[in-house]
Amino acid sequence: MANGTQTQGGGSKIQFKPRKLATEIQPDAPEGGWEAIIPKGKSKIFQTAADKGGDPGISIAFKLDKAMEEANENFQGSIVNGRVTFYDQSDADRRKAANMNLQFMKNMCEAMDIEFDEVYPANLNSPDDLAPFLNAIEGQKVDIWTVHRESTMGNGEKVINVDIRFKKPGAGLVSKTDDDDADNERPGKKKPTAGKGRR
Repeated sequence: MANGTQTQGGGSKIQFKPRKLATEIQPDAPEGGWEAIIPKGKSKIFQTAADKGGDPGISIAFKLDKAMEEANENFQGSIVNGRVTFYDQSDADRRKAANMNLQFMKNMCEAMDIEFDEVYPANLNSPDDLAPFLNAIEGQKVDIWTVHRESTMGNGEKVINVDIRFKKPGAGLVSKTDDDDADNERPGKKKPTAGKGRR
């Protein structure tokens, strides 16, 4: 092989376009501000595994429509997800995570001029109870900021998660370290899978 070209049987050639490869798992998006849109039909209702509590949740898709920083423009059109899990208010072990998820939802509604109390269910008995919220947010445009946060997987591997904010962060978008189990439900985090480097 020379200059990225390899001859195969029959005389055909494969011509590689030169590129640099990452040797570490990369975050889905850089830190920065974005004009985003929540595409219709892209957000998904889910339920955690039974051994994890069987809790309902929503994975909310944010399409990065326009970068506020020129250096991030090549990520325009990418999608990042904000994952929100709904814990029962009586679950004391999940109180911290529940509060963070609730604040995420309130901040999102405020940023979109949506009346939180009109779309957020007091009780969840079926996926239909989340329909008013999804109907209210899908198709909406909203300014968001992506922030990196480092966490550690069960196998000890460090990964960079992308968190979503609805207000510009304070001085410096500095990567944070987060090894708290409760914080593993932080909205916007991709949940890592053992043996793989993301979410």
